[in-house]
Amino acid sequence: MSGTKDDVDYFSAVQLTALNNVLKLKTDKKPSNEYYIRRILRYYSQKFYTPLHEVSHLPLHHVLQAYFEHMYEELEDADLDDIRIELLKSEEQRLEERRAQDDENVDLADLMEDMTKEAEIVGKKIDELQKLGQKSFITNKNDIPMANPLLERQTPPQIKINFLKPNELNEEGFGLLDEP
Repeated sequence: MSGTKDDVDYFSAVQLTALNNVLKLKTDKKPSNEYYIRRILRYYSQKFYTPLHEVSHLPLHHVLQAYFEHMYEELEDADLDDIRIELLKSEEQRLEERRAQDDENVDLADLMEDMTKEAEIVGKKIDELQKLGQKSFITNKNDIPMANPLLERQTPPQIKINFLKPNELNEEGFGLLDEP
């Protein structure tokens, strides 16, 4: 490598591509398919102590099978069921779910915007009342309950711990934990 401007541009381009893929992955956006393949090849190389240049010559099916089996072995049964259901969905079903999620996100954003506008209106009315010399009907002195009064309060069950005295330990033993 001569270190010319062309070499720097090549390295910069490779770095930018790598950075772009990693940033997409970290922000839940879809990196390129090539990135996923390279990531899986790196995983296989590390997991099975195989040089990376040799892994790229293995059948891709073999590498993918090992990768997914290892990933799934680490998961709980409920998570495995969720993945199975997701994999069996058609592309149309996935697209419809994404649209529904987008609609829900838009509805939530609209609700938050409406609440912000209402809070601004209430704030302005309080300011107007205070300018007229009237006392604000909302103060920050426990006038606003911090917990929702409409929800049932759940108290934890009473827990009682009985400590044994040293002489009682010898009498009681450890039950199933006693040595045979």
